[in-house]
Amino acid sequence: MIEEKKENKYSNDNPANAKKNLCLVKIRNAIKIYIYSKPELKKYYDFTYHAQEHRLDLILDECIERVKYGKTYESSKLLPKSTFNDAFQKLNKRGILKKTYMELLKIYFEKGPNGKLRYRFKDSTCIVNKCGSDKVAYNKHKKRKVTNVSTETESKGIIIFSSTNKGNEHDSKIFIKDLKIDYLVDDDLLERFSKYYIADSGYHSKEIIKNLEERDLIPIIKGNKRNIKDEQKLKELEFTKYEQNIYDKRFVIESTNSHIKSFKLVQTRMDCKSINFEGSLFIAYMNKVLKHI
Repeated sequence: MIEEKKENKYSNDNPANAKKNLCLVKIRNAIKIYIYSKPELKKYYDFTYHAQEHRLDLILDECIERVKYGKTYESSKLLPKSTFNDAFQKLNKRGILKKTYMELLKIYFEKGPNGKLRYRFKDSTCIVNKCGSDKVAYNKHKKRKVTNVSTETESKGIIIFSSTNKGNEHDSKIFIKDLKIDYLVDDDLLERFSKYYIADSGYHSKEIIKNLEERDLIPIIKGNKRNIKDEQKLKELEFTKYEQNIYDKRFVIESTNSHIKSFKLVQTRMDCKSINFEGSLFIAYMNKVLKHI
């Protein structure tokens, strides 16, 4: 009976708790569906024919709660520290969290990819570091060690690209590095439906603009006016009214960055290895996309 209560943490047996944590339940169910749809993964979590003290529901609930509320492995009353730690690391090593998010994106883009991908927004955000050992560096503006998360969203703020970088790298250099990393959605969709690429002045460089134009994208990037004294050049950097209206839509990605930071382990990096931190990111991304499916 004790184990039953553990496994049914957010079930109908406890409707008040289930309703309060509805977003976490949706994330857990999405991950479960993905795991059971892949025979190569299901074999690790199918305990039908042999004894297993802790079921998949409980493991996923604890892992998602850890990311949402910033729990430590020691704080769980339902899982031993070693089991909890090992379970979360294996979810990331097997790529389960990232691939689950990619499957949710496929569902999201099944209807109306044109309107969703017409505008693409690029930005980066600094994550305060406490325990990270890789992809961490001192940022002189933040005056602390941080990890830089570079993201790209579509029109509704759903993340279609994500990378983690050292905190002292400039946005323009990160952009060039990001070109070598695959998107979380099919390239065909991006090529067919994307038109405008919106970013702030940190991405204003000839190399970036040339790269976007080669991809048949219209760059709407705020001009970097620093150290420019020529009035003619300053006028050339100013947006037209039409461009300004498009650039104003950039609040979408700022809102997304704020949303994902509502998850405590995204707001402050507590994971030593970057692969585990990225797993926390994908859990936060899932919460965003599930609101639109």
